[in-house]
Amino acid sequence: MPDEGKMDIEKPLVSVIVPIYGVEKYLDDCISSLIHQTYTNLEILLIDDGSPDGCPRICDMWAERDKRIRVFHKHNGGLSDARNYGIDRAHGKYIYCIDSDDWVDTSLVEKCINICIRDNADVVIFGNSTATEDGKIIKNGTDADKLPPQGIYSPNDILKLLWEDKLQSHAWSFITKKSIYSTDIRYPVNYLMEDIGTTYLLWARAKNICVLPEIFYYYRNRGNSIVNTRNPKICYDTLHHIRNVDKYVEKNLPQLQKYELDWSVRYLSSCLIWAYEAKTKFPLNEYHEFVSLDRQLLRARINRIGITHLSPTTRIKAVGLLLHLTPAVVLVSQMKDSLSKQTIAPTSN
Repeated sequence: MPDEGKMDIEKPLVSVIVPIYGVEKYLDDCISSLIHQTYTNLEILLIDDGSPDGCPRICDMWAERDKRIRVFHKHNGGLSDARNYGIDRAHGKYIYCIDSDDWVDTSLVEKCINICIRDNADVVIFGNSTATEDGKIIKNGTDADKLPPQGIYSPNDILKLLWEDKLQSHAWSFITKKSIYSTDIRYPVNYLMEDIGTTYLLWARAKNICVLPEIFYYYRNRGNSIVNTRNPKICYDTLHHIRNVDKYVEKNLPQLQKYELDWSVRYLSSCLIWAYEAKTKFPLNEYHEFVSLDRQLLRARINRIGITHLSPTTRIKAVGLLLHLTPAVVLVSQMKDSLSKQTIAPTSN
C-alpha cells in the first residue's frame, strides 16, 4: 500500500479518482489516458458505483494489467458519494478527479505537479475542450479562451474570476493537494451540480493557485449525461447550491459579493431556462411554484447588486426572464448551443 510518508518529494504520489457508472462504452478511453501519463507515480482509484453494465469487469481487467490501479466495488450512491469514497481512501499528496466518460492529455499530471513543486501551488487549474460522444472535438465548445493568463493567483483573485465566468467549477478542471479537502470538505451527497457546492470552498482554502491555460481535459458531451438531462431535481439542487454560496460570501467574502451576485443571477436565470425545458416533468402545479420561487430569488439579488452592475449578457437574460419572455430566451440559448456544436478532426484518445 502506498505510504505518503515515504514519497519522493520531487515526485509525490498523485491519487486519481474515477467514479464509474454506466459508461462501459467510454471507460477504456478514460483509463488508457491515465495509465499512459508521462508522470508515473500514480494510484488510480476506480470506484465502481454499482454500475449495472460491463464496467465492473472492465475495472478488474485493467487492475490486472497495471499495479497502480485500485478497484473498489460499492453500492450505488451517486457521483458525489463515489468521489468522497475515493477521497477517503486516497494515499496521494495530490488528488485529481476525472469523469469516467472523458479523457485527458497524457502530460496533464506531469505538467501540473511540476508547477505545484516549482511554485508551491496548492491548486492548478487548466483548460478543457468539449467532444461529441464519438470523440470529435467541438470547435467552439470550450471555456479555454476565457482562461486568464498563466500565473499564481490568490484565492480571492481566483474566486473573483470564477464568479466573473472566467473559470468554471468543474471538479475535473483542477488538481489539488489532498490537505485542502481536510476532513470537512466533501461533495454533497444526493445533490446534482455538486461541483458548484464544493469547488469554491476548496479554492478559498488554498494559499497559492496556478492557472495553466492549456487544454488537458476532453469532456465528452453526451445527450444523456447528468448536466444535459433537464429535470426538476437539477433545478432544485442548483437553487440549493446558489443559496449556500450566497450565504458563504456574505459572511466570509463581502468584498467579492458584487461578483458573486452576478454569478448568482446568471445561475438563477439558467435554472428558469432548465425548468422551462423540463416543464412536463414537474408534478402538477410544482412547475409554477418553482418558477415563482426562482423569480423571487432573482429579483432579490438584482435589487441588491443593481441592474446596471450586472454583466451585459446576464442583464439581458435575467430581464427577459423576469418579463416572462422565457420561450424567446430559451430559443436564443438553444440556437447558441447549436452553433457551438461544430466539430473538427477527432482526437487520438
